Amino acid sequence: MKKRKIIIILIVVMILISAYGYHRFTYNEITDTYDCITLRNIYITLVDFLDIYEKQYHNNIVDEDEIKNNLIFKEYFHQMNTYEWYLSLSPRLSSISYDMRKIADIDDEGINNQELEYLINVRDKLKIYNDRINDQLEEKSIRRMFGIFRKSNADELKAIFTDLLPKNNDISENDITDSAKDIIELTFTPMPKQTLTEGLPKEEWIRGKSIYFGNLSNQIESTLHLYIDNTVNPDLRPGEGVIYGFLEHNDDFYEIGVVSNYRIDDVKVDLEDRTSDGIKDIEIEGSIGSTYIEVKIVSFNENKQEWESLLTMGSPTIVDLDMDGQEELIAGSAGILPPYIDIYRWNYDHFEKADIVEATKSDYASLTTTDGTWFIETGLYENSSPSEHKLYKYKAGKLIEEN
Repeated sequence: MKKRKIIIILIVVMILISAYGYHRFTYNEITDTYDCITLRNIYITLVDFLDIYEKQYHNNIVDEDEIKNNLIFKEYFHQMNTYEWYLSLSPRLSSISYDMRKIADIDDEGINNQELEYLINVRDKLKIYNDRINDQLEEKSIRRMFGIFRKSNADELKAIFTDLLPKNNDISENDITDSAKDIIELTFTPMPKQTLTEGLPKEEWIRGKSIYFGNLSNQIESTLHLYIDNTVNPDLRPGEGVIYGFLEHNDDFYEIGVVSNYRIDDVKVDLEDRTSDGIKDIEIEGSIGSTYIEVKIVSFNENKQEWESLLTMGSPTIVDLDMDGQEELIAGSAGILPPYIDIYRWNYDHFEKADIVEATKSDYASLTTTDGTWFIETGLYENSSPSEHKLYKYKAGKLIEEN
């Protein structure tokens, strides 16, 4: 009799455990479904908001109070408050609800440029994240969402919101030490984009190399052709001459222009996502002068369905100046005196440039590194000799003077 009671108790316990497990499984599956929908809605809200912001205020000088009082914008940020509440109930994604509240609070004081850049970055990175989650769901089937937001996915999502989060409109207190004498807010000038026009190479040019792009999920299918014009000098060796670039897409050819004045081996071609949209841009580097190297960045505009030259810059140095995880594009003088530095960065749909010599009211500027830390050195020329040296660190669009 006693043995029978023990068996009954064990059976009851097993039934309860199974029921609880099924309940937890169902609860987590439903929660993951709501989390997935919430993330998709956050992305859609950011897309809609930034699209309206672009149409109303892009390239216009607008008082922050006008943006703050925009009723349409208020509705978007009110939705962010709702998403924050949803996420606070999630067992796996509750940690990012605090970051959602910060986004919702952005509208309280008006939207500054740094906050706008943050929202753009979140939108772009959230699209990549959502696309990958959707790919995982297709592998598992839409009904088996349990565990889709495992720890690695949840940590990556939190990083999207926190790693790019603007601290304050000003430099943080850690950056303003006794050694910092001066802080310069850089002025960035928009760089115009150019639409690539259709064109064909001349018959007498020699096709030197063709590079196919498009076998990756995050790349627009195209082929870069490099043609050699060696008709200017009959004594040139094979591969030498003026090198022209042409982009082939859907059987049409588009002119990129001169990519090197010397030889085809000088031309380097890479794929890099310089616009933070998850699609790799075509980056072409070649020697134009004896000490002058030029980089062209070419990308496909999905909205306009056309190829664009986003940027042409000289003598590039590509490094993460302020250690924020995103590389800056720096153009230098490369042997030309006096030396100069221009810093380029991507802003929503275009590159923009800051002239360091002009910003610091100097005669020259150069880039140096010490123990892995990058510095910008500026100064004046007096009687053909450098004087009044100053050393700056670059951070979030500002220069901070160092001793």
